[in-house]
Amino acid sequence: MNKSFRYFYFLILLFSAHSFALTPYIASDSECSHRLRLDHFVLEPTIFNKTPFEVKTYQVMYKMQDELDSLIAQLISNGDRELRKNKKVCLGIFGGDNSNRAYANGYYAIAYGANLLKNFKTNYQYGDDVFYIILFHEFAHTLQYLYGENAGVGASLHEQKLAELQADCMSAVFMKMQNRYHSQTKNAFAEFTRRFGALKSNTGYGTRSERFAAAEHGREQYEKYSRQGVRINSQFIFDNICN
Repeated sequence: MNKSFRYFYFLILLFSAHSFALTPYIASDSECSHRLRLDHFVLEPTIFNKTPFEVKTYQVMYKMQDELDSLIAQLISNGDRELRKNKKVCLGIFGGDNSNRAYANGYYAIAYGANLLKNFKTNYQYGDDVFYIILFHEFAHTLQYLYGENAGVGASLHEQKLAELQADCMSAVFMKMQNRYHSQTKNAFAEFTRRFGALKSNTGYGTRSERFAAAEHGREQYEKYSRQGVRINSQFIFDNICN
């Protein structure tokens, strides 16, 4: 192989690398339908379109896609090898009475509930920030599945709680990495944990104070290692920040 051909081959690899990486993908075709196992999966252009609280489904999913694309690219540039695997993360929205939540599953799918999106606009003081906090929390679960760090089937409540607290910690790290952590973000984490934290410690989620402390730990440790010039990727987060 001559020198010029090797250089051309390197350029092909360089510019096509992202296509072989973990890729957020809007769930609008059959490839994602089996991963988003939802009884009320929403593909309509809008939800609540006869109320003042219209949710434009594709606009929300593009917002999710762009943010995760940017985060994944940053993690890969920092040496994240696992994220170079050719996997798709299916992004969706679901409706129904039980849609005031978001979730991630072992099929590499992340979905927001329609009622949760509506509540961001009507019932949250820091709804825009909480949108990203939850998105990064669910993406942290995706990374747990990818790295084998998830609690797994049959896990105890304590193991489930540790996985949730780790995801809270990672969410704060990702908020910092994406420059979304500003003067009001700590208040947004407080609102998130107040609404989703458990009232008792013997559950699979962690109490409000435990979840807030996990997020604060992620922020503090990220700032510490950033000052040291550490290139932070998923494995480093699992091993040194949210371990």
